[in-house]
Amino acid sequence: MIEKMILGGYHTPELVDALNTNESTKKLVTEMCFKFDLKVYRRATDESQTFHLCHSNGFSVCKVWTEIETEPYTNATKTIYYYRSPYYRKDRGRSNADKETFFSAKIASLMTTLKRGKIIPNMDAVMRRQAHEWKRGISYLRDSHGVDNKERVLSPQQVHELLKFAIGGNTNLDNFDICKNTLDKYNEADKILDIKNKDTERFFDNEFYCVGADMFNDLIVGSVKRVKPSEPTPEKYIWQVVKPFERVKEFDHDKYKDLSPILVMNKVAHEGKNFYGNYIPQTDGYDNSLDVINISDYVSDFNITWLLTPCSQS
Repeated sequence: MIEKMILGGYHTPELVDALNTNESTKKLVTEMCFKFDLKVYRRATDESQTFHLCHSNGFSVCKVWTEIETEPYTNATKTIYYYRSPYYRKDRGRSNADKETFFSAKIASLMTTLKRGKIIPNMDAVMRRQAHEWKRGISYLRDSHGVDNKERVLSPQQVHELLKFAIGGNTNLDNFDICKNTLDKYNEADKILDIKNKDTERFFDNEFYCVGADMFNDLIVGSVKRVKPSEPTPEKYIWQVVKPFERVKEFDHDKYKDLSPILVMNKVAHEGKNFYGNYIPQTDGYDNSLDVINISDYVSDFNITWLLTPCSQS
């Protein structure tokens, strides 16, 4: 029973013992896993009765725990069951933690609240949250090619003189030079925009790796590509998973032979930076020499810092 609840690769005697230590917590975890198809991947701390749960692809969904409370007058004790996740926030609460937390003295009541309120995010919802971070990578790639916006380079007086020149009211040939220089700048901006669009399509419309790391130094590895949705959506593009994501404690160099040297060279390139999961630097930007985009974030149990790089097309 317990083995089925634990994410592949994360089964340890210590985790099993921790789940078996407290019957109430074990019951809560069991209900969460089997009612919402979640997996246990970690105990918060060695002494904690808080457990982190994720989808089968390794993306963190929530943490659950139990606490014992004592009635003020009778001194009778009761177990309180807790659920917390940033994917759903109540309208009212004293803090973000309070808004993200649901609890009940009855486990059945908590399960009903979570189910009726559709509080547990499905895999697509979790992916959309991470896709917001991947979109930042598009900006980093495009910014690396320079400025393409046609900023106003002429003063109002110059515009006035050029208008007179255009209709024959001014024969000053200096205006011709101003027109030519401005046109050259605009043409250059168009060239840069074209390069940006083509490079964005090259990187994101083909399969690329997404390698993330969280506060536990676990790695999330998979690949996606950007596609146009077949049905109308608020988004112009959606992210299609190519290689299913997985959570791993150690990077598998044999499994990802084309990705392995990129991670190693990227680590060397960012020597001195803070790394998560041994390979993901907490930094932002596009490295043209490696064709790598680094996307940093405040790293937590739910927030991930990412590295994006094209998959080998061979």
